[in-house]
Amino acid sequence: MIIDTISKNSITRELSIAKIAAIVSPFVKGGLSDRSVHRALRRRGYKPVKPTKKPGLIEANKITRLKWCLDYEHWTLDDWKKVIWSNETSVTWGGQRGRIRVWRMSSKSYNYHCICRWWKGFKEFMFWGCFLWYGKGPCYIWYNETVAEKAEAKKWLEEANKKLEPEMKLAWELETAMRRMNITRRLGDTKLVWRWHKATGKLERTASYGGIDWYRYYKVILELKLILFAQRLEANLQLGKKILV
Repeated sequence: MIIDTISKNSITRELSIAKIAAIVSPFVKGGLSDRSVHRALRRRGYKPVKPTKKPGLIEANKITRLKWCLDYEHWTLDDWKKVIWSNETSVTWGGQRGRIRVWRMSSKSYNYHCICRWWKGFKEFMFWGCFLWYGKGPCYIWYNETVAEKAEAKKWLEEANKKLEPEMKLAWELETAMRRMNITRRLGDTKLVWRWHKATGKLERTASYGGIDWYRYYKVILELKLILFAQRLEANLQLGKKILV
């Protein structure tokens, strides 16, 4: 009865020992104490822990994910062998990550087992890697962007935006003209003026502090790692090879 009580929904999962005992006691001869409830839960492997956190999914997210599953529902193992999986994670070198807590008295702050040590040369960086059925692919360690790399990025963005602006401006003018033709209310005397910024398609960087943004991912991972690896893999598979060289 105790397990059934707490397993009904997310609200009952948060019930205290006292509330669980109050709910179950009327059905037990002689009643049920808080301590008995606690012992019963512990014997069955239940313990109070923080809830697992996951991002909430709106209806559009659910529909998109369901469509993805249905689209690839009939893929065979040979189909999945052609997929390259990639991800990245932060790495701490010379220290410990996350929230750390130790049990001690106030007078034992410098006890050998109550000290969290850090070392000279402590570093944090991002690691990117990929793999597929046949083995591991290339990997990369992200470090902070240098001054020279920032200057190169700035030059690349200026050249790219110089080529992109005429195309985006023409598209904006056509879209604006079509929208004005279908307007039923009075426009007034305000004239729409073209402005070249992020909202109209201008390429801009967001990680100005030297972190990872779309530009660094595109230039370092896609151009130099992932695309070349996929092309080499496809050529090998066409030749009947299953080696990643």
